Amino acid sequence: MEFGIKTPPQNCTWQEMADIWRVTDGIPIFSSCWNFDHFYPLVGDQKGPCMESWVTLSALASMTSRVRIGCMVNGAPYRHPAVTANMALTLDILSGGRLNLGLGAGWHEPECEAYGINLMPMKDRMDRFEESVQVIRSLIANETSNFTGKHFQLQNARAEPKGIQQGGPPIIIG
Repeated sequence: MEFGIKTPPQNCTWQEMADIWRVTDGIPIFSSCWNFDHFYPLVGDQKGPCMESWVTLSALASMTSRVRIGCMVNGAPYRHPAVTANMALTLDILSGGRLNLGLGAGWHEPECEAYGINLMPMKDRMDRFEESVQVIRSLIANETSNFTGKHFQLQNARAEPKGIQQGGPPIIIG
C-alpha cells in the first residue's frame, strides 16, 4: 500500500503549500504529492485564491526530491493535448522522472462558463477526452505523431525532448 497527499492550491498561501510538500517529502510513508487543476476553489470561499496547477506543480517539484508528483487531474478542456504532452515531458525531466500524469475529461461548469471554455455535453466531452489521451500518448512515445480526429488534428507533430521515464510518465485517469 502506498500513501500520498493532495493539496489543492485553493484558499491557501504559496508558503503553506510549499511547507506541506517539503515536510511530506521527508516522511518515508508518503510516496506521492498531488495538486489539482482548477481555476476556482471547489470548497471554502468560492471567491478565494486558486493558484494554477502546472506552475505550482513545477515549483513544488523543484522543492522536493523523493516523492512522485502529479496533478489529480488535468482537465482536458483547459489545454490542447499537444500542450499538455509537452508540459508533461518537460516536467518529467525537471522532476528527475517523478511525474505521474493525471488526465480527466473536465466537469466544473462554473469556471468553464466564466472563462468561455466549451465544456460540451457529456458524450462529446468524453469523445474529446478519448482523443486527447490518444494524442498525448502518441506525442510522449513517438518521434512524430499524426492524428486525425473530430476534435484534434496533428501532422508530423513532435514533442521533444522526451521525459526521463521509459515510455513517458505513467498516466492516471480520473
